Amino acid sequence: MPLRILNFLAATAAGALLVLTLATPATAAPRAGGGDFSCKASAIRVVTKIPVAQTIEPFVANAPDLPCVPEDAGLIDPSTVGPVTADAFSATTMQKPENLASAPPAEGDNATARATVTNPVITLPGAVISASVLTATASYTCMNGVPVAGGAPQVLNLTVNGTSISVPAGPMTIPLGPAGMLMLNQTVQEPNRITTRALVLTTPIADIIIAEATADFIGNPCARAPQCSDTVDNDGDGLIDPNDPGCLSGPGGTFDPLDDDERDTECTDRADNDGDGKIDEIDPGCLSGPGGTFNPADDDERNTECSDGIDNDKDGNVDFPADRGCTSSTDDSERTPPGTSKLGSDPAGIARLGLRGPCVKGSFAATVTGRSISRVVFSLDGRKLRTVSSAPFRTRVAASSEGRHRVTAKVTFLPDSRTKAKTLSFQFKRCPARVRLTG
Repeated sequence: MPLRILNFLAATAAGALLVLTLATPATAAPRAGGGDFSCKASAIRVVTKIPVAQTIEPFVANAPDLPCVPEDAGLIDPSTVGPVTADAFSATTMQKPENLASAPPAEGDNATARATVTNPVITLPGAVISASVLTATASYTCMNGVPVAGGAPQVLNLTVNGTSISVPAGPMTIPLGPAGMLMLNQTVQEPNRITTRALVLTTPIADIIIAEATADFIGNPCARAPQCSDTVDNDGDGLIDPNDPGCLSGPGGTFDPLDDDERDTECTDRADNDGDGKIDEIDPGCLSGPGGTFNPADDDERNTECSDGIDNDKDGNVDFPADRGCTSSTDDSERTPPGTSKLGSDPAGIARLGLRGPCVKGSFAATVTGRSISRVVFSLDGRKLRTVSSAPFRTRVAASSEGRHRVTAKVTFLPDSRTKAKTLSFQFKRCPARVRLTG
Protein backbone atom coordinates (compact mmCIF):
# COMPACT_ATOMS: atom_id res chain seq x y z
CA MET A 1 0.00 0.00 0.00
CA PRO A 2 2.65 2.61 0.79
CA LEU A 3 4.51 1.84 -2.43
CA ARG A 4 1.32 2.28 -4.46
CA ILE A 5 0.66 5.65 -2.86
CA LEU A 6 4.22 6.83 -3.50
CA ASN A 7 4.01 5.81 -7.14
CA PHE A 8 0.69 7.60 -7.40
CA LEU A 9 2.19 10.84 -6.03
CA ALA A 10 5.18 10.64 -8.35
CA ALA A 11 3.01 9.98 -11.38
CA THR A 12 0.76 12.91 -10.54
CA ALA A 13 3.71 15.27 -10.06
CA ALA A 14 5.14 14.24 -13.42
CA GLY A 15 1.86 14.37 -15.31
CA ALA A 16 0.19 17.41 -16.82
CA LEU A 17 -3.07 18.68 -15.26
CA LEU A 18 -5.67 20.63 -17.14
CA VAL A 19 -5.92 24.09 -15.51
CA LEU A 20 -8.47 26.70 -16.50
CA THR A 21 -6.90 30.13 -15.88
CA LEU A 22 -8.20 33.54 -16.95
CA ALA A 23 -5.59 35.92 -18.35
CA THR A 24 -4.05 38.26 -15.83
CA PRO A 25 -4.11 41.98 -16.69
CA ALA A 26 -0.89 43.97 -16.87
CA THR A 27 0.67 44.81 -13.52
CA ALA A 28 -1.08 47.86 -12.12
CA ALA A 29 0.75 50.79 -10.59
CA PRO A 30 0.37 51.36 -6.85
CA ARG A 31 -1.45 54.32 -5.43
CA ALA A 32 0.21 57.64 -4.81
CA GLY A 33 2.43 57.18 -1.79
CA GLY A 34 3.25 53.57 -2.69
CA GLY A 35 0.29 51.83 -1.04
CA ASP A 36 -0.70 48.53 -2.65
CA PHE A 37 -2.82 45.43 -1.97
CA SER A 38 -1.55 41.87 -2.35
CA CYS A 39 -3.57 38.66 -2.73
CA LYS A 40 -3.17 34.98 -3.57
CA ALA A 41 -5.45 31.94 -3.58
CA SER A 42 -4.50 28.25 -3.82
CA ALA A 43 -7.10 25.51 -4.19
CA ILE A 44 -4.72 22.68 -3.25
CA ARG A 45 -1.05 22.19 -2.46
CA VAL A 46 0.57 18.78 -2.01
CA VAL A 47 4.14 18.67 -0.72
CA THR A 48 5.62 15.19 -1.06
CA LYS A 49 8.37 14.06 1.32
CA ILE A 50 9.28 10.66 -0.24
CA PRO A 51 10.69 9.43 -2.50
CA VAL A 52 11.68 13.07 -3.22
CA ALA A 53 10.47 16.45 -1.99
CA GLN A 54 8.13 17.98 -4.54
CA THR A 55 5.36 20.56 -4.50
CA ILE A 56 2.21 20.07 -6.56
CA GLU A 57 0.09 23.26 -6.69
CA PRO A 58 -1.85 23.32 -9.95
CA PHE A 59 -4.65 25.82 -9.17
CA VAL A 60 -3.19 29.16 -8.02
CA ALA A 61 -4.75 32.57 -8.63
CA ASN A 62 -2.27 35.48 -8.75
CA ALA A 63 0.81 33.45 -7.86
CA PRO A 64 3.09 36.56 -7.63
CA ASP A 65 0.90 37.82 -4.75
CA LEU A 66 2.00 41.47 -5.18
CA PRO A 67 0.19 43.37 -6.54
CA CYS A 68 -3.29 41.97 -6.23
CA VAL A 69 -4.87 41.47 -9.66
CA PRO A 70 -8.11 39.71 -10.70
CA GLU A 71 -7.48 36.11 -11.71
CA ASP A 72 -9.29 32.76 -11.71
CA ALA A 73 -7.70 29.30 -11.75
CA GLY A 74 -9.42 25.96 -11.40
CA LEU A 75 -11.02 22.88 -12.87
CA ILE A 76 -14.72 22.13 -12.83
CA ASP A 77 -14.55 18.46 -13.83
CA PRO A 78 -13.83 15.70 -11.28
CA SER A 79 -10.07 15.26 -11.07
CA THR A 80 -7.23 13.93 -8.95
CA VAL A 81 -4.28 15.78 -7.42
CA GLY A 82 -1.94 13.41 -5.55
CA PRO A 83 -4.03 11.51 -3.00
CA VAL A 84 -6.93 13.96 -3.35
CA THR A 85 -9.95 13.59 -5.63
CA ALA A 86 -12.60 16.30 -5.93
CA ASP A 87 -15.49 17.37 -8.14
CA ALA A 88 -14.16 20.90 -8.61
CA PHE A 89 -11.17 23.09 -7.70
CA SER A 90 -11.43 26.91 -7.71
CA ALA A 91 -9.04 29.76 -6.82
CA THR A 92 -10.01 33.40 -7.31
CA THR A 93 -8.42 36.78 -6.59
CA MET A 94 -10.05 40.16 -7.08
CA GLN A 95 -9.48 43.84 -6.27
CA LYS A 96 -11.65 46.94 -6.16
CA PRO A 97 -10.75 49.00 -8.09
CA GLU A 98 -8.74 46.76 -10.38
CA ASN A 99 -6.15 49.54 -10.91
CA LEU A 100 -5.47 51.40 -7.66
CA ALA A 101 -3.64 54.21 -9.44
CA SER A 102 -6.76 55.01 -11.46
CA ALA A 103 -8.83 56.29 -8.54
CA PRO A 104 -8.34 57.90 -5.13
CA PRO A 105 -8.86 55.69 -2.07
CA ALA A 106 -12.48 55.20 -1.05
CA GLU A 107 -14.45 53.32 1.58
CA GLY A 108 -14.89 49.70 0.51
CA ASP A 109 -11.79 49.44 -1.68
CA ASN A 110 -10.46 45.95 -1.13
CA ALA A 111 -8.37 42.96 -2.14
CA THR A 112 -9.94 39.50 -1.75
CA ALA A 113 -8.68 35.95 -2.24
CA ARG A 114 -10.95 32.89 -2.20
CA ALA A 115 -10.30 29.16 -2.68
CA THR A 116 -12.95 26.44 -2.82
CA VAL A 117 -12.81 22.67 -3.30
CA THR A 118 -16.04 20.70 -3.70
CA ASN A 119 -16.48 17.13 -2.45
CA PRO A 120 -12.79 16.46 -1.72
CA VAL A 121 -11.66 12.97 -0.64
CA ILE A 122 -8.17 12.32 0.76
CA THR A 123 -7.02 8.72 0.71
CA LEU A 124 -3.83 7.80 2.61
CA PRO A 125 -2.69 4.78 4.64
CA GLY A 126 -4.69 4.86 7.87
CA ALA A 127 -6.69 7.97 6.93
CA VAL A 128 -9.64 8.58 4.62
CA ILE A 129 -10.96 12.12 4.93
CA SER A 130 -13.86 13.71 3.05
CA ALA A 131 -16.04 16.84 3.13
CA SER A 132 -18.76 18.41 1.04
CA VAL A 133 -17.02 21.81 0.77
CA LEU A 134 -13.70 23.26 1.88
CA THR A 135 -13.38 27.01 1.40
CA ALA A 136 -11.14 29.86 2.58
CA THR A 137 -11.48 33.62 2.15
CA ALA A 138 -9.04 36.41 3.08
CA SER A 139 -9.39 40.12 2.43
CA TYR A 140 -8.37 43.64 3.37
CA THR A 141 -11.02 46.37 3.03
CA CYS A 142 -10.62 50.14 3.38
CA MET A 143 -12.53 51.42 6.41
CA ASN A 144 -12.02 54.95 7.71
CA GLY A 145 -8.76 55.28 5.79
CA VAL A 146 -7.08 52.05 6.99
CA PRO A 147 -7.07 48.44 5.70
CA VAL A 148 -9.15 46.11 7.89
CA ALA A 149 -8.62 42.33 7.68
CA GLY A 150 -11.50 39.97 7.01
CA GLY A 151 -12.34 36.47 5.82
CA ALA A 152 -12.43 32.99 7.33
CA PRO A 153 -12.09 29.32 6.43
CA GLN A 154 -15.02 26.89 6.45
CA VAL A 155 -15.35 23.10 6.55
CA LEU A 156 -18.72 21.48 5.78
CA ASN A 157 -19.74 17.88 6.44
CA LEU A 158 -16.37 16.47 7.50
CA THR A 159 -15.89 12.70 7.77
CA VAL A 160 -12.72 11.02 9.09
CA ASN A 161 -12.39 7.25 8.59
CA GLY A 162 -16.14 6.92 8.25
CA THR A 163 -16.98 9.03 11.31
CA SER A 164 -18.82 12.32 10.92
CA ILE A 165 -17.04 15.17 12.73
CA SER A 166 -18.74 18.37 13.90
CA VAL A 167 -16.35 21.19 13.09
CA PRO A 168 -16.61 24.46 15.07
CA ALA A 169 -16.22 27.90 13.51
CA GLY A 170 -12.77 28.25 15.06
CA PRO A 171 -9.63 26.16 14.67
CA MET A 172 -9.72 22.43 15.38
CA THR A 173 -6.97 19.74 15.56
CA ILE A 174 -7.60 16.01 15.16
CA PRO A 175 -4.73 13.56 15.89
CA LEU A 176 -4.65 10.61 13.47
CA GLY A 177 -2.06 8.51 15.24
CA PRO A 178 0.69 7.14 12.95
CA ALA A 179 -1.20 8.54 9.96
CA GLY A 180 -0.46 12.13 11.02
CA MET A 181 -2.32 15.25 12.19
CA LEU A 182 -5.40 17.00 10.78
CA MET A 183 -5.82 20.77 11.35
CA LEU A 184 -8.99 22.62 10.36
CA ASN A 185 -10.14 26.25 10.11
CA GLN A 186 -6.75 27.91 10.56
CA THR A 187 -6.42 31.70 10.49
CA VAL A 188 -2.95 33.23 10.76
CA GLN A 189 -2.92 36.99 11.39
CA GLU A 190 0.38 38.82 10.94
CA PRO A 191 1.22 42.51 10.58
CA ASN A 192 -0.32 43.61 7.25
CA ARG A 193 -1.18 39.99 6.33
CA ILE A 194 -3.97 37.46 6.87
CA THR A 195 -3.93 33.81 5.73
CA THR A 196 -6.80 31.35 6.10
CA ARG A 197 -6.66 27.59 5.45
CA ALA A 198 -9.63 25.23 5.53
CA LEU A 199 -7.66 21.97 5.86
CA VAL A 200 -4.04 21.10 6.60
CA LEU A 201 -3.05 17.42 6.79
CA THR A 202 0.45 16.48 7.92
CA THR A 203 1.55 12.86 7.28
CA PRO A 204 4.87 11.00 7.11
CA ILE A 205 4.78 10.91 3.30
CA ALA A 206 3.14 14.25 2.34
CA ASP A 207 1.63 17.48 3.61
CA ILE A 208 -1.67 18.56 2.04
CA ILE A 209 -3.22 22.05 2.21
CA ILE A 210 -6.70 22.44 0.72
CA ALA A 211 -8.31 25.88 0.25
CA GLU A 212 -5.79 28.55 1.23
CA ALA A 213 -6.32 32.31 0.83
CA THR A 214 -3.95 35.19 1.59
CA ALA A 215 -4.43 38.97 1.55
CA ASP A 216 -1.90 41.59 2.57
CA PHE A 217 -0.78 45.14 1.80
CA ILE A 218 2.21 47.48 1.75
CA GLY A 219 2.15 51.13 2.67
CA ASN A 220 -1.45 52.24 3.14
CA PRO A 221 -3.56 51.83 0.00
CA CYS A 222 -6.52 53.29 1.92
CA ALA A 223 -4.86 56.60 2.83
CA ARG A 224 -6.83 59.26 0.99
CA ALA A 225 -4.85 62.23 -0.26
CA PRO A 226 -6.30 65.70 0.45
CA GLN A 227 -8.64 66.85 -2.30
CA CYS A 228 -6.13 69.47 -3.38
CA SER A 229 -3.43 66.82 -3.94
CA ASP A 230 -5.37 63.85 -5.37
CA THR A 231 -5.33 64.87 -9.10
CA VAL A 232 -9.14 64.59 -9.14
CA ASP A 233 -11.69 67.29 -9.98
CA ASN A 234 -13.58 66.84 -6.71
CA ASP A 235 -15.92 69.81 -7.09
CA GLY A 236 -16.64 69.33 -10.79
CA ASP A 237 -15.55 72.80 -11.88
CA GLY A 238 -13.12 71.53 -14.53
CA LEU A 239 -10.09 72.60 -12.49
CA ILE A 240 -7.78 70.34 -10.50
CA ASP A 241 -5.55 70.86 -7.45
CA PRO A 242 -3.16 73.85 -7.92
CA ASN A 243 -5.35 75.20 -10.74
CA ASP A 244 -8.55 75.08 -8.68
CA PRO A 245 -9.41 78.34 -6.89
CA GLY A 246 -10.82 76.28 -4.03
CA CYS A 247 -7.25 75.13 -3.26
CA LEU A 248 -5.83 78.65 -3.05
CA SER A 249 -6.36 78.71 0.67
CA GLY A 250 -2.76 79.27 1.73
CA PRO A 251 -1.41 82.59 3.06
CA GLY A 252 -2.36 85.41 0.75
CA GLY A 253 -4.30 83.07 -1.56
CA THR A 254 -1.44 80.69 -2.35
CA PHE A 255 -1.91 77.00 -3.21
CA ASP A 256 -2.38 74.74 -0.18
CA PRO A 257 -1.81 71.04 -1.07
CA LEU A 258 -3.16 69.97 2.34
CA ASP A 259 -6.57 71.58 1.74
CA ASP A 260 -9.15 68.77 1.83
CA ASP A 261 -11.99 70.74 0.26
CA GLU A 262 -11.64 71.68 -3.41
CA ARG A 263 -14.94 73.52 -3.42
CA ASP A 264 -14.60 77.22 -4.13
CA THR A 265 -15.54 79.81 -1.55
CA GLU A 266 -17.29 82.99 -2.68
CA CYS A 267 -13.91 84.68 -2.40
CA THR A 268 -12.20 82.21 -4.80
CA ASP A 269 -14.90 81.35 -7.35
CA ARG A 270 -14.16 84.18 -9.83
CA ALA A 271 -17.77 85.36 -9.53
CA ASP A 272 -19.25 88.66 -8.31
CA ASN A 273 -21.46 87.07 -5.68
CA ASP A 274 -22.59 90.28 -3.99
CA GLY A 275 -23.07 92.28 -7.19
CA ASP A 276 -20.76 95.13 -6.23
CA GLY A 277 -18.70 94.92 -9.42
CA LYS A 278 -15.69 93.50 -7.60
CA ILE A 279 -14.48 89.90 -7.53
CA ASP A 280 -12.60 87.78 -5.02
CA GLU A 281 -9.23 89.27 -3.98
CA ILE A 282 -10.28 92.83 -4.94
CA ASP A 283 -13.71 92.61 -3.28
CA PRO A 284 -13.69 94.46 0.06
CA GLY A 285 -15.92 91.70 1.45
CA CYS A 286 -13.02 89.26 1.04
CA LEU A 287 -10.50 91.41 2.90
CA SER A 288 -11.23 89.64 6.17
CA GLY A 289 -7.72 88.35 6.86
CA PRO A 290 -5.37 89.80 9.48
CA GLY A 291 -5.05 93.55 9.10
CA GLY A 292 -7.61 93.60 6.28
CA THR A 293 -5.72 91.22 3.96
CA PHE A 294 -7.34 88.92 1.41
CA ASN A 295 -8.90 85.82 2.97
CA PRO A 296 -9.51 83.03 0.39
CA ALA A 297 -11.37 80.95 2.99
CA ASP A 298 -14.06 83.64 3.34
CA ASP A 299 -17.30 82.21 1.94
CA ASP A 300 -19.25 85.48 2.01
CA GLU A 301 -18.28 88.14 -0.51
CA ARG A 302 -20.77 90.61 0.90
CA ASN A 303 -19.09 93.73 2.25
CA THR A 304 -19.35 94.83 5.85
CA GLU A 305 -19.96 98.48 6.66
CA CYS A 306 -16.29 98.76 7.52
CA SER A 307 -15.16 97.51 4.10
CA ASP A 308 -17.82 98.68 1.63
CA GLY A 309 -16.32 102.03 0.61
CA ILE A 310 -19.33 103.95 1.98
CA ASP A 311 -19.54 106.48 4.81
CA ASN A 312 -22.38 104.62 6.48
CA ASP A 313 -22.50 106.71 9.65
CA LYS A 314 -22.03 110.05 7.83
CA ASP A 315 -19.11 111.14 10.02
CA GLY A 316 -16.84 112.01 7.10
CA ASN A 317 -14.69 108.90 7.53
CA VAL A 318 -14.93 105.70 5.46
CA ASP A 319 -14.22 102.10 6.50
CA PHE A 320 -11.41 100.66 8.60
CA PRO A 321 -9.03 102.07 9.75
CA ALA A 322 -10.10 105.63 8.85
CA ASP A 323 -13.44 105.38 10.65
CA ARG A 324 -12.83 105.06 14.37
CA GLY A 325 -16.15 103.23 14.72
CA CYS A 326 -14.59 100.25 12.90
CA THR A 327 -12.56 97.86 14.99
CA SER A 328 -11.59 95.84 11.86
CA SER A 329 -12.56 95.43 8.20
CA THR A 330 -15.03 92.69 9.23
CA ASP A 331 -16.86 95.02 11.64
CA ASP A 332 -20.38 95.39 10.23
CA SER A 333 -21.14 98.69 11.93
CA GLU A 334 -19.35 101.94 11.16
CA ARG A 335 -21.23 103.68 13.91
CA THR A 336 -19.18 104.70 16.94
CA PRO A 337 -20.48 103.29 20.24
CA PRO A 338 -21.59 105.72 23.00
CA GLY A 339 -18.70 107.29 24.86
CA THR A 340 -17.56 106.42 28.37
CA SER A 341 -14.83 108.00 30.53
CA LYS A 342 -13.18 107.69 33.94
CA LEU A 343 -10.58 109.92 35.58
CA GLY A 344 -7.91 108.25 37.67
CA SER A 345 -4.34 108.67 38.86
CA ASP A 346 -1.10 106.78 39.01
CA PRO A 347 -0.63 105.91 41.89
CA ALA A 348 -4.35 105.08 41.95
CA GLY A 349 -4.90 106.06 45.61
CA ILE A 350 -4.45 109.80 44.93
CA ALA A 351 -7.66 110.07 42.88
CA ARG A 352 -9.54 107.35 44.73
CA LEU A 353 -8.96 108.69 48.27
CA GLY A 354 -8.83 112.39 47.43
CA LEU A 355 -8.50 114.67 50.47
CA ARG A 356 -8.95 111.68 52.79
CA GLY A 357 -5.75 110.16 51.54
CA PRO A 358 -2.18 110.99 52.52
CA CYS A 359 -0.63 114.14 51.17
CA VAL A 360 1.30 114.07 47.90
CA LYS A 361 4.99 114.88 48.06
CA GLY A 362 5.94 114.93 44.37
CA SER A 363 4.36 114.67 40.93
CA PHE A 364 1.95 111.97 39.70
CA ALA A 365 0.03 111.04 36.52
CA ALA A 366 -3.61 111.85 35.85
CA THR A 367 -5.27 109.51 33.34
CA VAL A 368 -8.61 109.26 31.53
CA THR A 369 -9.76 105.88 30.23
CA GLY A 370 -12.90 105.00 28.34
CA ARG A 371 -14.45 104.56 24.87
CA SER A 372 -15.00 106.81 21.85
CA ILE A 373 -12.91 109.60 23.39
CA SER A 374 -11.78 112.30 20.96
CA ARG A 375 -9.91 114.77 23.23
CA VAL A 376 -9.09 115.45 26.90
CA VAL A 377 -8.07 118.82 28.34
CA PHE A 378 -6.33 118.48 31.70
CA SER A 379 -6.24 121.38 34.19
CA LEU A 380 -4.87 121.98 37.69
CA ASP A 381 -6.77 124.45 39.86
CA GLY A 382 -8.31 125.94 36.71
CA ARG A 383 -4.99 126.30 34.89
CA LYS A 384 -4.72 124.21 31.71
CA LEU A 385 -1.93 121.67 31.85
CA ARG A 386 -2.23 119.75 28.57
CA THR A 387 -4.59 118.82 25.70
CA VAL A 388 -4.37 115.18 24.58
CA SER A 389 -6.07 114.11 21.29
CA SER A 390 -5.19 110.42 21.13
CA ALA A 391 -4.80 107.56 23.55
CA PRO A 392 -3.30 107.23 26.06
CA PHE A 393 -5.02 110.25 27.57
CA ARG A 394 -2.51 111.11 30.28
CA THR A 395 -0.54 114.02 31.80
CA ARG A 396 1.85 114.72 34.69
CA VAL A 397 0.55 116.77 37.65
CA ALA A 398 2.83 118.67 40.05
CA ALA A 399 1.50 121.19 42.58
CA SER A 400 4.07 123.65 43.91
CA SER A 401 2.20 124.84 47.00
CA GLU A 402 0.96 122.86 49.96
CA GLY A 403 -2.70 122.29 50.71
CA ARG A 404 -5.72 121.41 48.60
CA HIS A 405 -5.66 121.20 44.80
CA ARG A 406 -8.11 120.05 42.10
CA VAL A 407 -7.36 118.13 38.89
CA THR A 408 -9.93 118.58 36.12
CA ALA A 409 -10.34 116.67 32.85
CA LYS A 410 -12.75 117.92 30.21
CA VAL A 411 -13.56 114.94 27.97
CA THR A 412 -14.87 115.41 24.44
CA PHE A 413 -16.19 112.35 22.54
CA LEU A 414 -16.23 111.42 18.85
CA PRO A 415 -19.05 113.26 17.05
CA ASP A 416 -20.93 110.13 15.91
CA SER A 417 -20.84 108.59 19.41
CA ARG A 418 -23.75 110.90 20.28
CA THR A 419 -22.24 111.52 23.72
CA LYS A 420 -22.05 114.93 25.36
CA ALA A 421 -18.76 116.26 26.70
CA LYS A 422 -18.06 115.59 30.38
CA THR A 423 -15.93 117.27 33.02
CA LEU A 424 -14.32 114.99 35.55
CA SER A 425 -12.28 115.97 38.61
CA PHE A 426 -10.72 114.90 41.87
CA GLN A 427 -8.94 116.71 44.77
CA PHE A 428 -5.68 115.92 46.53
CA LYS A 429 -3.47 117.42 49.26
CA ARG A 430 0.09 118.63 48.65
CA CYS A 431 2.45 117.97 51.57
CA PRO A 432 4.16 120.95 53.29
CA ALA A 433 7.61 121.69 51.98
CA ARG A 434 10.43 120.46 54.17
CA VAL A 435 12.09 123.08 56.37
CA ARG A 436 15.83 122.84 56.46
CA LEU A 437 17.52 124.05 59.64
CA THR A 438 20.84 125.73 59.31
CA GLY A 439 23.10 126.80 62.10
